[in-house]
Order: sequence, then structure tokens, then C-alpha cells
Amino acid sequence: MDSRPRRVAPGVQSQHAVPADLIERTRMRISVDRSLCEIHGECTFIAPQVFALNDSGDLEYVEDPTGGDSEMVRDAASACPAQAIRMEP
Repeated sequence: MDSRPRRVAPGVQSQHAVPADLIERTRMRISVDRSLCEIHGECTFIAPQVFALNDSGDLEYVEDPTGGDSEMVRDAASACPAQAIRMEP
């Protein structure tokens, strides 16, 4: 079984209500470098609306999170021990 991160369906909504204009201004795209990710799971604690470990222990993430999650995603990327998380506008 591959234990590397797997993308989940884009457009999954955060639990937070965010104005549509803010979402458009802060839209981002996330990628996780499979060759670097070591499944430490720090990101799942910092941004649980975006990153999660599935029942098999594999990392899953929302590739296109809403704008309201951008600060948490930045924090998760900074906290990643392997620096495997990349954010693009």
C-alpha cells in the first residue's frame, strides 16, 4: 500500500463561513511532494480542514482549499519537518 499523500476532491468546503470575495482574493493551490513527505502528520493538527490521515495512515489533502484556510495552510507548510508542502496562488 502506498503511504504517500493523496489528493482528495477539489472544492471540499471548510467548516468556516468565509465571504465569497475573500475566497477569490486568497484562493490557493496546494501540493505535497511525495518524494519528501514522511507522513509526520504535523499538518493534520494545524490545518485539519485541509489535511488528514486516512484509516491506512496515508496523508490526504484538499488541493484547492477555500481562502479562509490560507493562514492555517501556511502554518502547516512551515511546520512540516520535511518541507514537503507547497502553496501556489
